[in-house]
Amino acid sequence: MTDRPSSDVLADLKDFQQWSRAGKGLSLFDYATHHLTVDLAIATTQLLFPEFREVDGYVTIATSESERSIRQTIAGWKRRFGSDRIAIEKLINHLHLCDVLPCLHDASRETLVYFGAFLLRCWKHELLQRFPERKIETQGEWSEEDCDFVFTFFQDRVG
Repeated sequence: MTDRPSSDVLADLKDFQQWSRAGKGLSLFDYATHHLTVDLAIATTQLLFPEFREVDGYVTIATSESERSIRQTIAGWKRRFGSDRIAIEKLINHLHLCDVLPCLHDASRETLVYFGAFLLRCWKHELLQRFPERKIETQGEWSEEDCDFVFTFFQDRVG
């Protein structure tokens, strides 16, 4: 992944392109400083670097879902996968980018892959900060079947 959006990704940003053509600024940095509200700026920090929690040895994103509900989900997957903790953790953390951010449903493949890979990189950093003693793997890729960037994270318990 590159650190800067490609020209294809920039072309996908219709509001930014319109704003830029109007002579109000040329960079995404300028655009963000003029359009972000304090609410969105703070909320974005939680999207890029969310809280994670541990429930019965499984690491999950800390959503509004209760620990009781997560335990029920884990129990359901245990009935299907037995003691395969990696498979269970992969499933409980399996996410589709367009489900996380519905505003991306009309975005191009290039934009979804760019943002999905960036988001996953941020989450990996946060997971390593929160759980430094664990080997947490992240995986993400474009899914032709789903026409979306699909990602997950799990603890590598091998060795």
